[in-house]
Amino acid sequence: MLRPSFLSLIGLQLFGLFVPQSLPMTVQAARDGLCPVPGPVLPAPKSPSTHPATAMVTAGAKGLLDSLTASLNHTALSVAVKSIHEDGYMLEYHHTPPVLDPKGVQQVDGKSVYRIASISKVFAVFAVLLLDDVSLEDPITKYFPEFEKLNEQPEIKDEITLVDWDEITLGALASHLAGIKADFSSDLSTFESFDPEGYGLPPRDNSSLPGCSGLQGVRECTIEDFLQHFGDNWPVIAPFTTPAYSNNGAAILGLVVSKVSGKPFETFVQEKILDPLNMKHTFATKPDDELGVISLKDPMWYADIGFMDPSGGYYTSTDDLITLADGILSNKLLSPAKTRKWLKPWATTASSGTMIGAPWEIFRSKNVTSDQRSIEVYTKSGGLITYSSLVALVPDYDVVFSIMATGPTSELPSLGINALVSRLFQSVVPALEAASRDEARPLYAGFYRDEATNSTLTVSLAEDDLGPGLDLTGWAVRGKDVMAALLQPVILVPPPSEALPPAPPADAPPPQLPSSNLRLYPINLRNKKRESWKGVIGIGTAEQIAQADALLAWEEGSCGTWSSLDRPAYQMRAMDQFIFGLGEDGVAVSVELPSFKVTLKRAGATVPRRFRR
Repeated sequence: MLRPSFLSLIGLQLFGLFVPQSLPMTVQAARDGLCPVPGPVLPAPKSPSTHPATAMVTAGAKGLLDSLTASLNHTALSVAVKSIHEDGYMLEYHHTPPVLDPKGVQQVDGKSVYRIASISKVFAVFAVLLLDDVSLEDPITKYFPEFEKLNEQPEIKDEITLVDWDEITLGALASHLAGIKADFSSDLSTFESFDPEGYGLPPRDNSSLPGCSGLQGVRECTIEDFLQHFGDNWPVIAPFTTPAYSNNGAAILGLVVSKVSGKPFETFVQEKILDPLNMKHTFATKPDDELGVISLKDPMWYADIGFMDPSGGYYTSTDDLITLADGILSNKLLSPAKTRKWLKPWATTASSGTMIGAPWEIFRSKNVTSDQRSIEVYTKSGGLITYSSLVALVPDYDVVFSIMATGPTSELPSLGINALVSRLFQSVVPALEAASRDEARPLYAGFYRDEATNSTLTVSLAEDDLGPGLDLTGWAVRGKDVMAALLQPVILVPPPSEALPPAPPADAPPPQLPSSNLRLYPINLRNKKRESWKGVIGIGTAEQIAQADALLAWEEGSCGTWSSLDRPAYQMRAMDQFIFGLGEDGVAVSVELPSFKVTLKRAGATVPRRFRR
């Protein structure tokens, strides 16, 4: 509850160091001194589609999409946005171009099938997570010790040319941290149309190449091709150094799934993922042409990439891709803890706004909410020349996105899939923020009191308060102003050889306290009758925040709520814990303060005059 900077002050005093009270107090770094608990700051809205802000965003998004597709005569586009708490879409949009291949669909809708290329990697990692007694920390050699023999293939054998297979885990393969070759089936010398001399390269010598691809009329690659030739591919970088995108990682995970389950990869995915989620328009190999969205005479619809299918071979529809994302966020096949673990970064990149997961491409934005807090978007994109797609999950709001498109290379790039999902994200999130606030206000805001102990607190969510979480004021227990007590610059724990200083006289003037606030945030511990929230104190003005961060070399370095949760504690109960008691309708009826052993009843949505600020 107390920000780390305040705890640091206490720590300095504990070690016998003197900190003058006149020293500017460092504060939580975020807008207006607010440094929320990472994650959702309010429960995700349960009915966002009915909120007026969502209706405005939907209309605006459709106008944007109409303008983007107006000049696309050969490119199809499908877009959907959905809350996991609703059956229908918040937004659904399909563009059918004037010209499509006559073998495929002639009217694009939610069941029309696209190739999704590298989104297939989600199936590969998902399948591994569904295997019994398999860990992402397992080395690949636990399942394929024969991979060590791949190191017999290079002509030169040293640290530059040999892959350290014993150090490569399944998680490294899933998160692009293995450092292995990016592509096995797309070496330029494989394709006759490529002219090496035009680039100053030596004449091609295909004697040591597998001669497979699955593209441009070249046969698909097999596992035999991989075992016979992959060892000649030098490592890109040492394992776990930094992410280096590799299509081979997911393909190898597909082999693990097959070996452990005793079934072909596509069969395991069908039985464990597609069937349980009722995904009837998702295919590991090309479905009937009449189901597909195919641009005119497009060979990519037919390309078979063989051994690389777990990395990029799947086909699916808008409805099914949304169903997959919804199923992940809804914990339909994994436990909530496993899902939360899956939706976490594994590595950073050179971009401060981009991280890598397994296999997620994670984007962090701080410019879409009024309080400018960080919002993470877990995405996986896919591209196969004439097909482009992206799926996105936003756990903070329980919402998922799907974008799929296909068209000739002369048109498709103009859509800018990443830019499009970014614009949708920037439009949708503020609407979801408004919906979550308006839903939370009648559930939690109000005056809480326990007359027997003379304890009160006020929980607010004013329409003009655009800060994160719930605002808590008037926090008094047994007649004592708890916030004032917490903010007094006293030693909360005595030094090893000293006793606590005596309490000030009863008639002493109250100390001048710094500007402060207390916000409550949900922490994902709840049942139908109770919800646990954490209180975080923010201290200081905007000027003080700027002063604090100016002293540090790293961005928002004084925002460290993660390290102050559960502190301080009294009799094994944290003072920052607030437990809402819920009625049958889910509306809060009380707040329990475990460390104070007090429960305050909700007296109403309005605050009595004598308790107002």
